[in-house]
Amino acid sequence: MLRTAQHSLFLFGLLLACVVAYAQPEWVVNRGQWPANVAFQTRIPAGVLWTEHAGFTYQLFNEDELNKLHGTRVNGDEELLHGHTFRVRFVNGNAQSVFGQEEKRHYYNYYTSPDPAHQASHCAVYGRAQLSEVYAHVDVHLYSAGNALKYDWVVHPGGRVSDIRVAYDDVQVSLVHREGGSELVLHTSVRSEE
Repeated sequence: MLRTAQHSLFLFGLLLACVVAYAQPEWVVNRGQWPANVAFQTRIPAGVLWTEHAGFTYQLFNEDELNKLHGTRVNGDEELLHGHTFRVRFVNGNAQSVFGQEEKRHYYNYYTSPDPAHQASHCAVYGRAQLSEVYAHVDVHLYSAGNALKYDWVVHPGGRVSDIRVAYDDVQVSLVHREGGSELVLHTSVRSEE
């Protein structure tokens, strides 16, 4: 019975995190409710972005299956939801500090774990986030433009662009040349992202 209740609670939390009417991205601070390597969580369409000191982890779900589950009661029956997790890793990089900017007026509470050590209240929400000193004198600024998630590398005096190296783990990456430039396309088992 406890396992079914935990499964139902997890699925309910997953649905809340992924199917809520999608709005402008925001960064929710980790106060112990997630693994220690996570600094922020950001909801994205049919998924979640986990911001870490050494990169990003994307957790994506099949949008059709997720929408099918939305609004249904979880009654202990097995439901199928395909997902794909991949990581964007800063090669030889690790932020010395991570902090939010443009704090929002609302906050989130997390009481989904039976372990009080993984429950948190008043988790601040930010409109932007910054990873400082990922490399010497190089920061990463995370923000949104409309509903799109963006990040910029900011190289300060003394920093070197050549230090910036990013590796993609568990995802197929293609460079697509189009008129006006090139785009990186990430192919997962549930969808492709440009």
